[in-house]
Amino acid sequence: MTKIVLLFLFILFAFAFLPVLFLSFDKEKSHFPGVDPPLLKQVNRLNGFLKKGSGKGIYTLFNVAFQKEIPEERFILAFTNWLNGKKTKRIETKFIYPTGIIASVSTWLWQDKDNYQYLYSNWIKTDSGWKLLWLSPVLNQDFDYARGEVEERKEILSLAIEKVLSEDNLVRNFRQNQVPRALIILKKGRPEEGLLPRKSSIPILWLTKAEIEKKSQYLSFPFYLDFAAIRIIENLATIYLDLIPIPNGDNPKRSRLRGLQFQFQKNREGVWEFISYGAKW
Repeated sequence: MTKIVLLFLFILFAFAFLPVLFLSFDKEKSHFPGVDPPLLKQVNRLNGFLKKGSGKGIYTLFNVAFQKEIPEERFILAFTNWLNGKKTKRIETKFIYPTGIIASVSTWLWQDKDNYQYLYSNWIKTDSGWKLLWLSPVLNQDFDYARGEVEERKEILSLAIEKVLSEDNLVRNFRQNQVPRALIILKKGRPEEGLLPRKSSIPILWLTKAEIEKKSQYLSFPFYLDFAAIRIIENLATIYLDLIPIPNGDNPKRSRLRGLQFQFQKNREGVWEFISYGAKW
């Protein structure tokens, strides 16, 4: 008889507690309505590894190209250095912004009520699901990877420049709705630089930072383009663009006017095509 009573009480308790579980789950989901459930699952996995301080676990969330080119030990060392022995008591994801094949996520790791660390994660939707593309500030420029072949980078960069020239909101509205007489692009010495797109309504100048500073008073437009890393993951590619102000008397020195991420995909014929924008900042 006692066993029956205990069993009854257990079942009663279970049914009483079950709605709480569903409410908790629904509350978690309601924070990010419309977010792809597989992406949300990956973000939650990342948060779990962060709570444990597991660089090894986080490494498994990265895309194939990252795992192929960046040794696990190297990433774990970078993660350990960033964590710096701090114990995370609470993790809060405040922002998930999916755009096309790319998603940006902002996460706060709280040590106590006054101390926290900020983490930005960038995700890419591959054929095998959502994979980590970048993790900042854990990674820096020394972790450059997925560069692909030079000819591919040239093709992707050319498409990005064409897109800049075709989109009014990227080159207009910075100075009385005027298109610049020339588009200045920062030259960093990479093999894919110096090219001129097939479609260009204005001249394009590839200049080093020193050349830009030297000629700043003669340049007709208040910013130049800085194309950052091109990453090629399977049949997908991304490239980052910063609009950097050219310092002069009317335009004090600032680090950035605007940032933008471009997304590309290789079609069945093996030709790269623009598909959408990614993160904007």
